Amino acid sequence: MGFGVTGREVKSAWARSNTWGTPASVTRQVLLQSTEGWEDKPQYVEDPAFNQDFIAEAEVGDLEPPTPGIRAQARYEQIDFAFAGSCGSVVAPASTSGQAANSLVAYTHAITLAAELNHFYTFAADVTQFTHELTTAKLRGFTLSVGERGVLQVEFPAVVNRSTIISSVNINSTVGGAAVAAIGNRIMRKHGTWRLNLTTAGALGASDVIGNLKDFTFTYARPLAQDDHVVGLDYIIEPDDDGMLEATLQLNYPRMNTVTANSLITAFREGQSFKGDLKFLGPYVNSTTQRTFWVEFPAAQVDQITHPVVGHNQVRPSVTLKLRRAASAPTGMSGLTSPFRLTLINSNSANLITG
Repeated sequence: MGFGVTGREVKSAWARSNTWGTPASVTRQVLLQSTEGWEDKPQYVEDPAFNQDFIAEAEVGDLEPPTPGIRAQARYEQIDFAFAGSCGSVVAPASTSGQAANSLVAYTHAITLAAELNHFYTFAADVTQFTHELTTAKLRGFTLSVGERGVLQVEFPAVVNRSTIISSVNINSTVGGAAVAAIGNRIMRKHGTWRLNLTTAGALGASDVIGNLKDFTFTYARPLAQDDHVVGLDYIIEPDDDGMLEATLQLNYPRMNTVTANSLITAFREGQSFKGDLKFLGPYVNSTTQRTFWVEFPAAQVDQITHPVVGHNQVRPSVTLKLRRAASAPTGMSGLTSPFRLTLINSNSANLITG
């Protein structure tokens, strides 16, 4: 009697694709948590013509583009390419520090928002009985949040041209032969620091640390056209930007105090703008430099604030900030006017988009 396939047997890998609709051979494994939404979506076309006793067999028409979320635990390394691809612009990595004896070099990756997204990826998952391939996928943002037991979770919504289980490019051995992803280096809530002050105030410092942030959800989404079928193809052409990006930061506090209540309510009423950053410092790359995930916001406005009183329980405020373009780079955030900027430090020497 045979056994069914379990998730522990599944391997997943990725590669950057250079042509929309053409899969790349995956070369690097990635520690994903789900293939939900990866299924192929052929659209059956029935014939409604007269003179039929019963509807005849349908034909396959266009393929509906899959729109899965690429889900994983957030890590300082290994998932870094997806953060870069979803934002669209990365400068070449800069060597930050090194330990010559063991060649332990830390690299800084500055990730910024491109005007348009121009990069796409092939993903493949070996589920033992077949290989499931997302032929070409465009990552159109991400949602980063605090998960169970304080580990950060991330999901990258994607628009895919098609899914297949009969790829001639990515088969079981292709995924199995990809460079193995290292376990560990996960981003934890306990690694983080949250700072906030007015956009017009001085650079963020120790006095701006808000130590009672319980959890957060950082959502960045770019609308992409996903219904552009054309003559000669059964899948959509490359999806382009189709509207303004939106970025929000929802903050949940365990206690009501002056900062989480009075100051933010006043700012909401008066339309004030804040700058802030979330910085996570993880395991050391070498003896001097820690792995880092750092996101900066130059102009965040309160969009919603609640502080419900329920019985005799603690009042736990919840605040949603909308991340805007700043009129000019605020003090301490040189060159930053777009809604946010990501800086990663890890041991990856490759350019996160082209490498």
